Amino acid sequence: MEIQKSMDELTILLSNPIVGTIGYTLSLIAAIIAIYQALAKEKALKTIENLNLQITTISQENNDLRLSIDKTENHNEINQGEKSQYFQDNSGSVTIDNRG
Repeated sequence: MEIQKSMDELTILLSNPIVGTIGYTLSLIAAIIAIYQALAKEKALKTIENLNLQITTISQENNDLRLSIDKTENHNEINQGEKSQYFQDNSGSVTIDNRG
């Protein structure tokens, strides 16, 4: 009996035009917020895609500059092994004649 009375009071409250108007207004506001968030997400994804493209381009330019700098500065290194290739079999002293 008491449940029926509560249900009747709730039905009367919800049938009030002011309550209905407030409900529709809140639903409209929620829909506008949802649309705004969807558009903002799409814009953010496009921005991320553009930034990733810029990062890739800058990385490639950086690599190209490094290669250019290395070619310009000529950082070639010459390493000699344990024995010279010309004297591998010679274990004695070596005399070099520089008289032209």
